[in-house]
Amino acid sequence: MATITITGIDEAMARLERMGAEAEPAFMAAAQAGGRLMAEKISAGAPRRTGGVAGSIKSGSPKHTMGDGFHCEVKPEGSDSHGESYAKIVNILEYSATRGHPFFYAEADAAAGEVRAVMTDMVREKLTK
Repeated sequence: MATITITGIDEAMARLERMGAEAEPAFMAAAQAGGRLMAEKISAGAPRRTGGVAGSIKSGSPKHTMGDGFHCEVKPEGSDSHGESYAKIVNILEYSATRGHPFFYAEADAAAGEVRAVMTDMVREKLTK
């Protein structure tokens, strides 16, 4: 009967345990980086009359929920000089039949691949140290 000796199991198990402990911070950092890039891309495609709408698009803090996984909300924040919420203005631009200038979802869709690549690279970098 043959005897097989396997070495390196302890080292492999230790590495897997470290990766498990490092996973959540890596995913949170990736979500934050992805959120920032997505906000930049959407902002770049926003209509520019005063620049207020473009400047209002921000990325929130990274979060983790069971339904959405690791993510950041990207949305318009604040109000214009007349007190109108930028979220309302973006909604009008996005959906109005008479004053529409859709950009938010189109820019988000266009940037999705690049954002995903940045997030994937960040997770790989953080977990393969």
